[in-house]
Amino acid sequence: MNKEIIKKLKKNKREILKFAAIVIGFLILLAVINFYVAPRMNVTKEAEYKIAGLKSNQTTSKVILTVNKDLISYLEKQQFIKDLPESREIVLQLYSFENEKRKLDSVYTITGGKVIARSSSKPDITVVIASKYLKDINDNLDLCSVIKEANKNGDFGYEINIDNFALIVRYSGMLGYKECLE
Repeated sequence: MNKEIIKKLKKNKREILKFAAIVIGFLILLAVINFYVAPRMNVTKEAEYKIAGLKSNQTTSKVILTVNKDLISYLEKQQFIKDLPESREIVLQLYSFENEKRKLDSVYTITGGKVIARSSSKPDITVVIASKYLKDINDNLDLCSVIKEANKNGDFGYEINIDNFALIVRYSGMLGYKECLE
């Protein structure tokens, strides 16, 4: 009888330790997001329009956008893109400068490992990067180093459109790529 009680206590102890490890993991993830990601959420809706070269009352449907099929193919081959959650959407906006103003060049939605040349009305994350970093697409181009360089030069921004808890739950598998934002 005592052996059974001891077995149950050991089993319960393991379950409690597993649960505690999961809770601690989520707390660490939340801390990482609050200390590393939240301070970098520097692109507001108004800033997004400024980056795209639009007025806040102007819609992107009035802008002629280009589609780069090589970029789509390249992005779909990247492990980073394949590792994104299946049912979530991230919008990638590429811009350039024309007459010293930023101009939206193209918009892509990344979802389920696919890259589609269109925008999304409710993306989890909107990423904005200068087109010049993705002009010469080749298989040797490292997406992480491109993001680092654009970020260092002030040509990269993003907006998180979901709360921190949803971000943690949906994108916890992406923590291995956090060095791309440093």
